[in-house]
Amino acid sequence: MVSFIRIDPVLEVETPELSRITGFLETAGAPSRLRLPQKLPEALPPLGCRILHFRGQHVTLICFGREEGELVHLFVVNRAALPELRASDKAIQYRAEGEWMTATWVEGEQAYLLTVEGDRAKLEKYLTSL
Repeated sequence: MVSFIRIDPVLEVETPELSRITGFLETAGAPSRLRLPQKLPEALPPLGCRILHFRGQHVTLICFGREEGELVHLFVVNRAALPELRASDKAIQYRAEGEWMTATWVEGEQAYLLTVEGDRAKLEKYLTSL
């Protein structure tokens, strides 16, 4: 799924208001009832969102702006698109993908993938509330 961030996606909705983002996602039928790590929207302003498709499922992509002018990407997809993830996989799984660090976890029927260009410490500071 990290290959999505190698494209230059145009955001379908550009707004710092999370409620506008989730409203757009809900209307479009994409994952919109999100359980975000508490620190993520507190620490970083949302920039906007886009809907992608993966294995026949809508994928929510929300971009957040980092202090350094870089981005944090949050992907949310129905767990059915990632059968290797089990409902019991609530523990965060970290993985390096080239210059990107990813964190993956499951909440109910949704799988979450948070990505940042950098190391695990840059990612963990947004996940302490999970």
